[in-house]
Amino acid sequence: FNRTDIIKSQESSVLSIKWISDSLLLVGTDHGIFTLSISNNDGVYNKIDFLPEDIQAQHSRIYKFLEYRDGAYFLATNHGALYLDFKKKTWKSFTHDTKRVSSTIAPGICRLVFKTEQGKILFGTAAGGLNELVTDNDQLFIRPLKVNKLLMDVSKSYITTIVQHDKNNFLLGTGGDGIIKWNTKDNSISIIDGRHGLPNTVIYAMLKDDCNNVW
Repeated sequence: FNRTDIIKSQESSVLSIKWISDSLLLVGTDHGIFTLSISNNDGVYNKIDFLPEDIQAQHSRIYKFLEYRDGAYFLATNHGALYLDFKKKTWKSFTHDTKRVSSTIAPGICRLVFKTEQGKILFGTAAGGLNELVTDNDQLFIRPLKVNKLLMDVSKSYITTIVQHDKNNFLLGTGGDGIIKWNTKDNSISIIDGRHGLPNTVIYAMLKDDCNNVW
């Protein structure tokens, strides 16, 4: 489906896709977020009408989608994170605030949003470490994890991908230091890299199969 009908200046690149139904997709590009309505093998792109233009301009590159609840999604973007509720037509932008470091998302591009088996939502930014979604009186905010100092002691690279191996153990792929093993029960942390046979320390994606093997 050609995207030049909505982006007149130049062809855009698709960075992420979220399937909603056979006739509707959310499409993240390097020029913002769009819906793609499909009918009779033809597709029509539309901007998000309830999202202000200045917010769309800030969050112009959409790296990943995560469904939060029915009709509502978190987006990992070049400017932090974005929350969109398509049923209520509401939104919220999450960006770093140098005056509220401990209660806002860490600085840098956010390329990762992940939901644990327990329902906790984590975000990874270029600053390294992880951030968590917190709800307080129905208000949402994103803050750095307290364990970040330990994580960044073993790797200054940003976290690119996460696999939850079991209830307490996570594997965190990084952009240059291999894989971090993190036990959330006792916060023990170790690293897997070339010394352990890893052929490349830049990890783009990981996947756990039905036998609990990680690829």
